[in-house]
Amino acid sequence: MFPLNLLYSKIELASLSSNITKYHLCILSLAVNTLGKAETLSRMRHISMRTFSVVGEKDENQDRGNWDSPLEFFLSCLGYAVGLGNIWRFPYLCYRNGGGAFLIPYLIMLFCCGLPLMLMELAIGQYSSEGPITVWKLSPIFKGIGIGMIICSSICAIYYNMITGWALYYLYLSFREKLPWTCCEESWADERCFSFAKECNSQTPVNFTDSAKVQSADQFFHRQVLGITEGFGDLGHFQWNLVVVLIVAWMIVFFVLMRGIKSIGKTVYFTSTFPYIVLIVLFARAIVEPGAIDGIKFYLSPKLEYLTKAQAWGDAAAQIFYSTGVCFGGSITLASYNNFHNNIYRDTMIVIFGNSLTSIMSGFVVFSILGFMAHYTNTTVDEVVTSGPGLTFIAYPQAVTVLPWSPFWSGLFFFMLLILALSTMFPTVENVATAIIDQYPRTLRPYQFWVTMTICIIMLILGAPLTTSGGMYILQLLDTYGVGYSLLFLGFCEVIAVGWGYGADNLLNNMEEMLEKRPSHIWYILWRYVTPVILLFAIIFQLWDLKPMEYRGHTFPDYAARIGWTLTSIPLIPIPVYFIYKFLSSRKEGVSAWKTFHSLSHGSHFEPALLKYHSVRTKITEADDDVFP
Repeated sequence: MFPLNLLYSKIELASLSSNITKYHLCILSLAVNTLGKAETLSRMRHISMRTFSVVGEKDENQDRGNWDSPLEFFLSCLGYAVGLGNIWRFPYLCYRNGGGAFLIPYLIMLFCCGLPLMLMELAIGQYSSEGPITVWKLSPIFKGIGIGMIICSSICAIYYNMITGWALYYLYLSFREKLPWTCCEESWADERCFSFAKECNSQTPVNFTDSAKVQSADQFFHRQVLGITEGFGDLGHFQWNLVVVLIVAWMIVFFVLMRGIKSIGKTVYFTSTFPYIVLIVLFARAIVEPGAIDGIKFYLSPKLEYLTKAQAWGDAAAQIFYSTGVCFGGSITLASYNNFHNNIYRDTMIVIFGNSLTSIMSGFVVFSILGFMAHYTNTTVDEVVTSGPGLTFIAYPQAVTVLPWSPFWSGLFFFMLLILALSTMFPTVENVATAIIDQYPRTLRPYQFWVTMTICIIMLILGAPLTTSGGMYILQLLDTYGVGYSLLFLGFCEVIAVGWGYGADNLLNNMEEMLEKRPSHIWYILWRYVTPVILLFAIIFQLWDLKPMEYRGHTFPDYAARIGWTLTSIPLIPIPVYFIYKFLSSRKEGVSAWKTFHSLSHGSHFEPALLKYHSVRTKITEADDDVFP
C-alpha cells in the first residue's frame, strides 16, 4: 500500500504545480485509485483554497475560513462602520438641524433602526456563514434585497475610492516645507483668491467678510486638483494627477484584499484604532486656539424648534445608514466569517456605541476648528461651516495654514482620512467578492485572488469618469441618488422580509442557538413593528424634503435628476423582479397563491453551514410568525 501521508504530500505538489507533467498525472491517478475520485478532488480543492490563505488550519469552517480571533471581527466591523460620514457629514447635520437638538432624533434613529438592523444582519450572517445574496435562503422570495445590497456596495466603492485618492494626493502634498494652498499662486488662482496666512497678505489687506472673495484652499481644490468645469453637463478632460491616485488607491485595496479576510484581519489592528488617536491629538491642538470654545458652544447649543421639522428626522435616519453601514451587506459578510458561537450581541452594542462616540467626538474636533477660523477671520461660525468635501478638503486645510508646523498637522489629518476611507473600502469590496464567490462556491472559491483582482479592475474603469474635470458632479449624483435614497428602501424591505417573512421569533431562536441564551423579546417588537414604522416615516420625510441638487451654487439640470432617480431604481429593481420570477417559477398546480408565497418567504432551508450545529437547531416555528392564514 502506498503510504497515505506521502500520497497526500504528492497530491499537494501536483495541485500547486503550474506545469502538469506525466509524473503529476501518475500521482493523481494513483490517488484516485487509492482514495477514490471524490476524496482526491476534495483534497485538491482544499489545497487550492489554502494556497491563497483564505482558510487556516485551525478555522472552524474549512470551506470559507474564519477570522483568526473575535477581536479581528470586532475591529473590522468598527472600521467598516466608522468612516468619512462621521467626519464630514455628522457635524454639518448637527449645524443644519438645531445643533445639540439633532442628537435627539439621531439617537432615537440609532437605537430604533441602526441597532436592530445591525444586530439582524450580524445574526443572519453568522448563523448561516453566507454572504448577502445567498443568506436569503431564510426568505428565498426576497433574494432581490441581497442583490440590491451588492449593487449599492458597488456604487459606493466606485466613488468612495475617488475620495480615498483625494486624501492620498493631499497627504503627498503635505510632505513639503510649505503647503501649496497656503498662498494664492498664479498658476491656479484668480483675482478673487485670498489667503489666511499673514505672509501672503503683507502688501494688500484682505477683507475676510467680502462674499466675492474665495479662500486659497477652495481655489486650489477646485481649480488645481479637480480642474472643475462650469456645470454637470461638461466633463472636461482627465486630470492625470487624479488618474494616478485613483489607480494607487485601487492597488492598495487589492493588495490588502487578495488574501481575503486573513489580510483584512491583520490590517484592522491599525486602521480601526489609529483614527481615534489622531482625533484626540487634533482636538487637543484645536481646543487651545482662540475661538475654539465658541465653536463648541455653537455645536452643542440646542434649538428645540428644529425637532418639529421633517428634515431633521429624515437627515437622522439617512445618517444612521451612512455611519453604521447597514443595508450595504457588509455587516452580513463580516459576520459570515465568525465562529458559530461568537457573541454578536456584545459586538453589536460596542460597535454602535463606538460609532456614535466617533460622530460626536468628530463634532467637537470640527467645530473647535471652525470656531478658531471664525475668530481668526472676524466672522461667525455660520459663515465658515460647510459639509462634505468642502469641510475636509477646504475648511481644515485652510485652517492649518495659519498654524505652526502646518505640513505636520495637514499630513496627520489626511493620513487619518486615508485610513478611515480604506477601513471602509476593504469590507465594502470584500462584500462584493464574497457575494459573488458564495453564489458559485465550487467554481470561484479557489480563485478568490482573481475574482478580487477582476472586481478592482472593473471598479477602477467604472470610476474613471470621476477623474475628469466634471467628476465632482458625478460623485455628488452617485452619493445622493445611487446610494442615499436607495438605502432607506432596502432597509424597509429587509426588516419586513426578516421580521415578517422569515419571522422575528425564528431569528431569536437562531440567536439562542449561537449565544446559548435567548435575547430579550424587545428585539421581536423592534423588528416587527418599531423599526419598519420608523423607516416608513423616514422614507416619507426624505421624499417630502426633496430639493434640486446643488454644488457651489450650480443647480443640477432636470435631466441630472432623471439620471439620479434611474440610479436610485437600479438597486431596487431586483426586489420585485426576483419576487415575481421566484413566485411564478415555484407555483404548483392546485396550490394557492398564498401558500406558495408563504413557503417562499419562510425559508425552511436556512441553517448553519456546519453539520455539527444542525443537531442543536431549534425547530422553526410557524405558528407565531404566520403572516397569512
